[in-house]
Amino acid sequence: MIAAQSPFPFFTDLQGSPLQAGYLYFGVAGMNPETNPINVSWDSAGTQPAAQPIRTLNGLPVRNGTPAVVYVDGDHSMTILDSAGRLVLYAPNAASLTAASLEAARVLDRLSDSTAATENAGLVAFNPALSYAAGTVGAMLNLRKAFLPVGNAATDAAALQAMIDAAGDGQRIDIFGSFSISTRINITKPVYLVGVAEGAQFSPAQTPKTQITWAGGTSTGAMIRIGKYGTGTDALWGGGIEGISLNGGGVCAHGLEIADASWGTYRNLYVWNVTASALHGITDGTKTSQPSAWNRFYNCFFDLRAALVASANAHGVLIEAVNGSNAGITLWYFEGLKVNHSGGDGVRWVKGGDGFVFMKPQFFRADSETGYSCRFASTDATDICNHCIFYYPIASAGMYFATPGLHIGTHIHCYDSQNLNSGVTELVQGPGASEVSGFSTFGQQFGVSRLHSAFDAIADDSMALVRYDSANGVAHTNCGSWYLAGSGTNVAAAAIAGSAIDLKTLATLNDSVLMSHCVAPNGVGTGQWPTFQAGIELLTLTNVKTRWGLFDSNADPAGDGIWIEFDPTLSSGQYRLICSRGGVQTVVVNSLGFTGAGISSLRWRIDVQPGRATFYVASSGAPNPQLWVYLATITTNVPITTTAMGAGVFLKTTAAAIASVRIGDMKLVQRVNYL
Repeated sequence: MIAAQSPFPFFTDLQGSPLQAGYLYFGVAGMNPETNPINVSWDSAGTQPAAQPIRTLNGLPVRNGTPAVVYVDGDHSMTILDSAGRLVLYAPNAASLTAASLEAARVLDRLSDSTAATENAGLVAFNPALSYAAGTVGAMLNLRKAFLPVGNAATDAAALQAMIDAAGDGQRIDIFGSFSISTRINITKPVYLVGVAEGAQFSPAQTPKTQITWAGGTSTGAMIRIGKYGTGTDALWGGGIEGISLNGGGVCAHGLEIADASWGTYRNLYVWNVTASALHGITDGTKTSQPSAWNRFYNCFFDLRAALVASANAHGVLIEAVNGSNAGITLWYFEGLKVNHSGGDGVRWVKGGDGFVFMKPQFFRADSETGYSCRFASTDATDICNHCIFYYPIASAGMYFATPGLHIGTHIHCYDSQNLNSGVTELVQGPGASEVSGFSTFGQQFGVSRLHSAFDAIADDSMALVRYDSANGVAHTNCGSWYLAGSGTNVAAAAIAGSAIDLKTLATLNDSVLMSHCVAPNGVGTGQWPTFQAGIELLTLTNVKTRWGLFDSNADPAGDGIWIEFDPTLSSGQYRLICSRGGVQTVVVNSLGFTGAGISSLRWRIDVQPGRATFYVASSGAPNPQLWVYLATITTNVPITTTAMGAGVFLKTTAAAIASVRIGDMKLVQRVNYL
């Protein structure tokens, strides 16, 4: 016995189904059969001609509705069309076709069909466990692996960590859905962890397409750490995260932690429900190259008001170099950063963090809440927090700069003061605020530049000696006249013509002399935000009492004023920084140990605002903001805003001997209340 087979040829359409109402054309080999037909017949002897095209029924050629066999003489070409006239198959040499070759042709036709999801790309399979030859689609897909969550915290964390560990440098890892983790994910190689969709959202009520949620216990660490912190001698270079939401579960300290990683790219991140910070920057300071530099952040939203109990004191960005190092947390770039905070700060620098750039950042908290939009909190004299730049910031809680001298080069451009809440009185605050340079959208200027006249309406009185009128006791200067008052006639003499003046007493006990400008009642008050600056050289170091700054009279002591004082009988001859209101003084002995002895010349500066006076000193020579050294800030017994004070130098003898002091220059800058 033999197997029974169909005596008729069978044709299929593009989907592999029986060809219904199709068209069969037969022609000269190698040529188009529709335009170059040959004779075909219904019998092997060629006596029963068949008209073309031959039609099909249920995949079979038919003659008058009955299945039949078509005969041709030798090699030929063949075209098969479906009922709609679409090409199913063209064979230039049909006689050489085999079942295998026909199937291959049918597969190729299906791969080129883009009309159905089951065709074309729907026929291609990929196995990430296989190694594909270089240059193939499989090899390229191996560089972009996908990971789906299980929903179990331990399983998700372990599986995700294993995939990251197995990935090659530069590989992209796509993750989809909602993940739970109970241990930190560590990324120590330059891979890209990418969510299936944008991770940004605007409230916890919106479910992100890709979210990682902390499901472990209370943790002081981070959900994800990127970098080689604590390992090796070099930092991680490259890699990043995109389109992912991080939910700290109300118990995990940090969301994303950059720990000795550079040149990373981070986009469309939403971080919330953490207890310490959304973005944490650290370095251990052991790396031979910059450990955390040139990282870039785009369109990131750190929502720390979403769960007020958990995130009440959390910071948006927290920078703190550890292990005694401040090197390398530098040149981070932010574009489109938004931080909602309640008790913590929008950005807080504890240690390290120079060269940060913020393009159009937005920081928000309510009036009833605390924290600053940006806070430079370090008081470490060795720390580096300078050259940060803010472009068009909207900051409802103001900015605070702690110890001065560490923020040189910090600039703020077009600060949107309209959004300041009622709990913030000044755009830029703190003892280091004067080291900042910037202006608001109103054109108000603040910081170091208050000593100049660019964007703010100010009055500037500068003493540079032109001529001394001994007869009338007037020092004529390049900016008005500074007046001398004292018991003697030989009060002052030009020691260095055109540049300095010597202020002298008589050789009498308790003799005094005063050189001042803007004396009461036409003086300046703390409400005008005055800045006093002077170059002082003590020519007499014994039997003398000298003060310079702002004071309401030439009485000793003055009732109201803000000044620096040298009295060799007090504080071991150190300089004393004083604020006095109604005769009640707050005194700070300068902490840097300057004394009158051995000091040829020093420059002094007092920056005043209502309720606050900040003192600085610099070496002799031309003014340079980088030379100013912070001494102290006094916030008690500061004269009220309406008390008129003059700017000047006061000298008094404590023995019957001439005392003198050299004044290199003196300057008073005050804000004009024009708003």
